[in-house]
Amino acid sequence: MTAPCRIALSGTPIENSPDDVYALMAFLNPGLLGIPEHLRRQLVAPIQRHDAKAHQRLQRLLTLFVLRRRKSDPDIAPELPPKIEQIEYCSLTREQASLYAAILRDLEASFALPSDQRNTAMFRRLHWLKQCCNHPAHVLGDHSALPRRSGKLERREEIVADALAEGQRCLIFSQYAEMLHLLQPHLADRFGEEVFVLDGNTPEPRRDD
Repeated sequence: MTAPCRIALSGTPIENSPDDVYALMAFLNPGLLGIPEHLRRQLVAPIQRHDAKAHQRLQRLLTLFVLRRRKSDPDIAPELPPKIEQIEYCSLTREQASLYAAILRDLEASFALPSDQRNTAMFRRLHWLKQCCNHPAHVLGDHSALPRRSGKLERREEIVADALAEGQRCLIFSQYAEMLHLLQPHLADRFGEEVFVLDGNTPEPRRDD
């Protein structure tokens, strides 16, 4: 493509690995990072081994071409209050703990699988562990009732109740769209409020609504 200049915008230039930035830089400044194999060997692999010098080399290469802005920077959205992060620790219910232990045993058993099956099996069971922490109905996929079966759900309800009592609105994020669709009818019934879900399957006109 011929153009007087090129611009790329990204909220997550490095999502999973340092070599994710290669696609952006190959468009912005072809050849800056060399060929992918060279980048992985000289920079990505050392960075993943926590090599500080390799990390600094990549930063020096990118510094002239990357403009980073944070909400905490001066003059960036000064009207917004400082972000407050509060970590909430939620205990597993007895049902969750029992299910979690069963998945762990299954995960350990997957170590003995042939190498071509092991990684997929382990990855799937790690997802099951996270889903179990959300709710047993999430990992089981049985559409069973939600109340009083998840410590995380109970704490979420308390937080939502407090917010609504103060006239506030809530945004609830989840790694899993299916968990949002489990929560929608439950929270609507629990609080008598409209609850909307926005995920990757929501069509554009509906997003605007």
